[in-house]
Amino acid sequence: MNNIDKWIDEVKELTSKISEAGQIGICTFAQGNVEDCEMVNFDDSAWEKVMGKSVPINGINTGSGGSVQGEAGIETRDWNMSYGEAALRKQITYPSTVEGICTDNAKISITMTILAPVQVFLDGVKIADFKYWGDTRHCELCINENHKKGQKYLLVLKTPETGGDAYLGIYINCDILEKQMLELMTAVEQLLFTQKLALLHGSEINKYLDILERKLDTDTVRNRNWVEIRKQLELIDEVLKNTDVFAKEFKVHMIAHAHIDMNWLWDYQDTEDICIRDFRTICNIMDENPDLRFSQSQSCVYDIVQKKDPVTFERVLKKIQEGTWEVTAATWSENDLNMTGGETMARNLYHASDYAKEVLKTIPSRVVWEPDTFGHPASTPNILAKAGVEYYYHFRCPRGAGLTWWEGTDGSRILDFAFGPYNNMIRPQNVMPVVHSLFDHYGLKSSMFVFGVGDHGGGPTKYDIKVKRYLDQKPGLPRFVFSKVCDFFDEVLTLKKDFPVVKDEQNPIFAGCYTTKTKIKKYARDGEAGLLNAESVLAYQSTCQDQIHYMGELTEAWKDLGFLGFHDIICGCGNHAQDEYDYALGKSIVDRAEKTVNGMFHTNESDQVISVYNQLAQTRSEVVRVDAPSNIPPAGTLKDADGCLIPYQIEDRKLHFTAQDLLPLSVTKYLITNEKIPGTSVRIEKTGTPKSGGFLRAETERYVMELSMLTGTIMKLYDKKEKKHVLEEMQPYAEDAGSFCAHKSSNLLKISFEQPRIMSAWILGNEYKYENIIGIPEISIAAKGPVFTTIKILHTYNKTTIEQYITLYTRFDRIDFKADVDWQEFGSDVIGVPTLKVGITSDIQKPDFIYETPFGSITRGRHNTELPSYRYTAVSGEERTLAMFNNCKFGFSAQGSTLSMTLVRGSYSPSARPDEGMTSTCYALKPYYGLTDKAELTRDAASFNQPPIAACCNYDNSNNESPLLQCDNKNIWISCVKPAFNRDAIVVRIMECCGQKTETALKLHQLFNKAYITDIKEEIQTPVPVNDGEAVFSLGANEIITVLITK
Repeated sequence: MNNIDKWIDEVKELTSKISEAGQIGICTFAQGNVEDCEMVNFDDSAWEKVMGKSVPINGINTGSGGSVQGEAGIETRDWNMSYGEAALRKQITYPSTVEGICTDNAKISITMTILAPVQVFLDGVKIADFKYWGDTRHCELCINENHKKGQKYLLVLKTPETGGDAYLGIYINCDILEKQMLELMTAVEQLLFTQKLALLHGSEINKYLDILERKLDTDTVRNRNWVEIRKQLELIDEVLKNTDVFAKEFKVHMIAHAHIDMNWLWDYQDTEDICIRDFRTICNIMDENPDLRFSQSQSCVYDIVQKKDPVTFERVLKKIQEGTWEVTAATWSENDLNMTGGETMARNLYHASDYAKEVLKTIPSRVVWEPDTFGHPASTPNILAKAGVEYYYHFRCPRGAGLTWWEGTDGSRILDFAFGPYNNMIRPQNVMPVVHSLFDHYGLKSSMFVFGVGDHGGGPTKYDIKVKRYLDQKPGLPRFVFSKVCDFFDEVLTLKKDFPVVKDEQNPIFAGCYTTKTKIKKYARDGEAGLLNAESVLAYQSTCQDQIHYMGELTEAWKDLGFLGFHDIICGCGNHAQDEYDYALGKSIVDRAEKTVNGMFHTNESDQVISVYNQLAQTRSEVVRVDAPSNIPPAGTLKDADGCLIPYQIEDRKLHFTAQDLLPLSVTKYLITNEKIPGTSVRIEKTGTPKSGGFLRAETERYVMELSMLTGTIMKLYDKKEKKHVLEEMQPYAEDAGSFCAHKSSNLLKISFEQPRIMSAWILGNEYKYENIIGIPEISIAAKGPVFTTIKILHTYNKTTIEQYITLYTRFDRIDFKADVDWQEFGSDVIGVPTLKVGITSDIQKPDFIYETPFGSITRGRHNTELPSYRYTAVSGEERTLAMFNNCKFGFSAQGSTLSMTLVRGSYSPSARPDEGMTSTCYALKPYYGLTDKAELTRDAASFNQPPIAACCNYDNSNNESPLLQCDNKNIWISCVKPAFNRDAIVVRIMECCGQKTETALKLHQLFNKAYITDIKEEIQTPVPVNDGEAVFSLGANEIITVLITK
């Protein structure tokens, strides 16, 4: 090791030692009765001694040191606030000298991030009260402006009784020490960077390094000789002036931003306050620093400020026009991407673009900004490229070394920069790693450093700017330029284009979020399905109107759905403070969609005619459910237009029947009749008793199912048509007819327990035990008739009840399931996290598993870990596939031939009981034969999530009897048909699902004779020829195309 390296190591060690003076160290802690504990004379001698945590909190201290933990065996402490009010007391005795540096006359302040509501007391006086989130990174909490030797301070932090954990991070700042650490770490980075330059320029740099090699003295540092240390710092500056011309060939784009989480650990009112506070503060800082540039994402943030603080909003608009404020809001919010449907992503992109143009008066952002999003599906580039997005920034789950071309499944590419953390602060040791990384991997002399206090907002601080100004004056470092995100990406592409290519998803992280808070996830799924239904209704109705109108109420609902999909909301990792607003918003979205849908059949009510609208652009057979007229028998027949008789069945005041071959985007009418047809129903037979191996046998024209009376699980599901087992058949043991491999049977409920851990909503802990719920259940026939038979299975586990329903149809090949769970299992830091799953074991050997993604799918192996999927997940073999559809779930795991779906998970932090009470899940199984057809899987998943719209009325469809449009291509899926947002036209979104380039023909309703390819933002790109009522165009493999059709 040369002398410079030794000097650097000594300085790092010195800086670490200085940093330790700011560590909070040993405190006293109590939970329960902490009344008056903030008083100076309070006796805390009986309190528990704990080690306070100081780091990691990004950027709050300038040293490299870690927390002083484990002193005398004392452990660090976070605490669960559900156990009662709590307090942490710390007697601060700041040393008069730290590593030889005098602290007299210093300013002492506190920088803290406490993920909890907290009151802060200093010497018995309350100095701060944080309702939701104790964060002073953007506004220091001063203890003393002029500290004197021997002064002591009593710091007390109190948290209330509420849900979740209090995550603690505190650092005690001393401005004298901060200044000294900044100087030392700057010198370290100067030397490290100059060594890098020497690899480029050889002797031109080495001759100056040789001077420093001779003159830097490690003993000076080791002995804390500050007079000489400062001389050595001056020497470094003086010598490196000679190399500065080479250093300044490197440029760092300094990107200021404020990461604002929507309703994370706070309510919506606080979210509004954060947005307004940050926009005001940043405008003020920018006024004081004309060279500062600022980049802000999320259109919903701008929308809040526009509505709540027009004066500040006008200031922002001015800065946007000046070019100092960059709009990086390519999406309405920073959505979770794994649990968002493709259409919701498309609307996020559209409404953000429209808002940028119409309100912000700027061009739509070319960069999607996802710093904190929990994973990135493989189909993401496909979607973004179709919206004009060129660049992508994220922090979590990176692939590669910073800069890569992220290639989607259709071959689209966006330039992806992944480096973090995203809420950094300007310190030399924070900035320089990205400089080294991009140069080492790509030879780039241009890099990007993202900074700004984040999560609860904040943005750039005045101290950030002060440090940047200091670094500007230092030789031997790159140029630091306040810049904009797109300027960095644009510049990079002038320097290099051949970056590595990533062809994969960038997942997973925080897998607990796929399942936590089931209610909000259900609202999001129902909201998307409902809004798509409503749009389809409007599009269909336009065929008998002079103009095509999009309802503004639905526009706002899509924006609200974009807000609801924010990663801390739909992921379920918020606390109770967000619930009231989020749940009300979710219900409002669903209600607005239903209002539009219900308006379709509001006239011509009839107790003799049922009108069914197939809102999907696919011919399908599906079960129809409609409010039953009061004057008809519980079972009877309907007659279709061809005179065919169809049985119906009334259960729970709903009339059910199976509609065959419903034409796409058209109304089909059925007449209620008194005519009779030969009765058929599912044959039910019970054999034996539970302990003797008895089972309930259900047989349809297609399937034979055997259900164990002992366990309530499926022992056999046989496809008579294909002469194959759909699920692995369970054979009883020879010694005991009542015993078999129950853990491999299907529709098996399993409850598992994860070890306690922090961040239980986000992170899956180690599973330390599990129980198969196979105690003797109550099994009964809940419904039986000519259309379907439903078997009810009632399980109990502790205080939790689980009602499972299995529905087999006489004329329909799908098997439907429902699980109604009254969840009363609560996680804690004692028992950990209870989780309820349901599993099926297929008869396919060594399968792959297909998971739906936004506008796509991905095949994964047999990973026994939670992975995200959307409306379907499939077990896939060489010649057959078994699909599991669902209406509200996102977390799945696969092992062997078993696919499991998580129904409910009892995390306990930050929300103590996020899923207490009733939760309901519908799911279904359907086997397929031959090569896996992903288009068919997608269409059937859409059908399961969007059942036909029906009412007892004689709908007048005389002006639009033919379908709005049709497409016969088997490998495509049409995800939406809707009125255009700003044109008298219909928009159709089409996806190729099977990885095959294809020619596609849309058969148009006679009213439409023009067609155009647009992007997702509905901006026309190219005309499409329409001949004999058909619009013909090409789709690439896995490509998404938006087509606009007009009259």
